Amino acid sequence: MKGLTPVILIAITVGLFIYYIRPQYDQISILQAEQQRYDDALSAAGELREIRNNLVNRYNSFSTTDLRRLKKFLPEQIDDVRLVLDVTEIASENNISIENLDIQGSAQTNQSTPSGRSSVANESPVNILQMSFTFDATYGQFTDFITDLESSLRVLDITNLSFESDAGTNVYTFSITLQTYWLK
Repeated sequence: MKGLTPVILIAITVGLFIYYIRPQYDQISILQAEQQRYDDALSAAGELREIRNNLVNRYNSFSTTDLRRLKKFLPEQIDDVRLVLDVTEIASENNISIENLDIQGSAQTNQSTPSGRSSVANESPVNILQMSFTFDATYGQFTDFITDLESSLRVLDITNLSFESDAGTNVYTFSITLQTYWLK
């Protein structure tokens, strides 16, 4: 019996290890790995909070004038009435009267590939609004008008330009199509 007792104790120990201790050890390992993931997430959240605070401080360091100019440059929503007023004001500063004003609804943009094909995968974060109008002006008034549009804070791209001349006068009839943008 003396030789059998150590064998029985070893068998009980092995059985206890296999059926009780090993599953508990595996459960503890799983919980430790989960704790490590939570710790990593907490440290990442702390880093993100620090980045957010730095960005908020940086945003607050901008003057209200600069923020207003930035919102005019690339607004979060389009205000087509404000756009018409801005362009009309620039035109009136150059003694130009805008006629046949047409605003074409907002179109979502897709960036084009070099071959000119539309790529849905590269969808742009901006929307486009097109505005077409005509006016009568001399060449000097026209160039001054375009220069003032160019120096405006609002992003405007001329996508179409045509003109006609009246025989015997230096007054031309210009037709322009502009595009402006805003964030989606």
